[in-house]
Amino acid sequence: MGGLLGGLVGLPNLGALIGAFIGDFAATAIIEYLEKKQESNYILSLEEYEAQKITAEEKRIFYIKCLREISLPPIENISVTEIREATRNLYHQNNPDRHKDDPNLALYEEKFVHVNNSYKYIQKYRRELGTWTEL
Repeated sequence: MGGLLGGLVGLPNLGALIGAFIGDFAATAIIEYLEKKQESNYILSLEEYEAQKITAEEKRIFYIKCLREISLPPIENISVTEIREATRNLYHQNNPDRHKDDPNLALYEEKFVHVNNSYKYIQKYRRELGTWTEL
């Protein structure tokens, strides 16, 4: 699979790189490469995401990207409590109402939206897997 992916993106050596990793490490390497290639940290809204037809593996990779967006390690079995706590902290840090006079207000607003979209996607993905528990 790694060699095929490497051929598709124009880097045959990427297959060897992916072959050296397992599980989340492979997904992390793919995400990093694609983000560098696209030069975009854009997180889709839930509506934009649902409008796309993507595979289960792409959903998993996007889930890991969203975990990173809320400053969590890219592991599958992170607890709901940890996700909520990290999200709450980032909401608090990046709340545009707290930075009204800051010249970087637009950055705080953008980060706030990204955190919100990431949380919504993580919640949806984990509900689909049956691993999201309401407290």
